[in-house]
Amino acid sequence: MKTVAADGTERISAEQRKDIPESVFVASTGRIVKEHHGELSTLIRNRFLFCLNPNCGVAYTRRQRSERGKLATLGVDNRSTATTILAVRALLELQGDTKLPPKARKLLSFTDNRQDASLQAGHFNDFAQVALLRSALFKAAEARGARWTSPWTPAPG
Repeated sequence: MKTVAADGTERISAEQRKDIPESVFVASTGRIVKEHHGELSTLIRNRFLFCLNPNCGVAYTRRQRSERGKLATLGVDNRSTATTILAVRALLELQGDTKLPPKARKLLSFTDNRQDASLQAGHFNDFAQVALLRSALFKAAEARGARWTSPWTPAPG
């Protein structure tokens, strides 16, 4: 809850300050590190009350207790998406491993039936096509002089 000071400035009440997300830097090990020694991330120490993307507009009440339920709605994709993302990450790591011979830098996946295999293959191909399209659009915009800024980065000043 916001309070308004005598001079008209809005402030967050003392009891809710603990709910304010904070910017931190996180190393690949998952540990919080000094500024600019890792990836800029957002740490939520208490309750997840709102989406961190300013364009999202999702907010939760304090009465909604289940943090799992809140976060589950943010990732409404499914196992196919999770499997694809894990596969892409594994392939990127394999391709970067110069100790392995090129023909050994592969990923083998197993499934229990053809329908699941077909679904996963289709999902992976769709994912790759979308990634290529987004990459091409980004490169084209960049070539025309457009500059990209992350919606997650606070505005200067």
